[in-house]
Amino acid sequence: MNYLRQIFILILALLLNSCGTVSTKSDFEPDLVPAADITFEVLSVTNETSESFDFEAESELKEQLNEKLKKSGYLRTNEESRIGLNVRIVDYQKGNAFKRWLMPGFGSTLLRVEADLIQDGEVIGTVNALRTVSFGGGYSIGAWRTVFSKISKDIVKELSNKITPGSAE
Repeated sequence: MNYLRQIFILILALLLNSCGTVSTKSDFEPDLVPAADITFEVLSVTNETSESFDFEAESELKEQLNEKLKKSGYLRTNEESRIGLNVRIVDYQKGNAFKRWLMPGFGSTLLRVEADLIQDGEVIGTVNALRTVSFGGGYSIGAWRTVFSKISKDIVKELSNKITPGSAE
């Protein structure tokens, strides 16, 4: 009986949680030496997919990036040490929580973005980020929106790890 109970709890946990792929990688100029007081400014967010969405995906991503940059202390405060971000949504699939609940992988939510880092008019680096929600139950409702927040957090974390002097790589 205890064995059946453990299986039930495991299945319930899988149904109530959402999981998926997280991937963030970056490529920066090898001789990049950022200023100690480096800050970032989101210059643009564009939709590079061939689709239109039923909400302002570009505005949502820009808002989330600005929020995460501010929370981390990296939002632009001065012009001298500013690095601009030109962000492109290269793939987005809204997904469906009910379909994910029925069969993992079916109805997945996906967001893939590329962010160019611009300094003095030159591209000095790129961050590529991917977030998916591939299965889950009730807690994956609204994943279409949370992927924007989570991918923004991933990008800011990658910037912090790679750009900030003295940070771990």
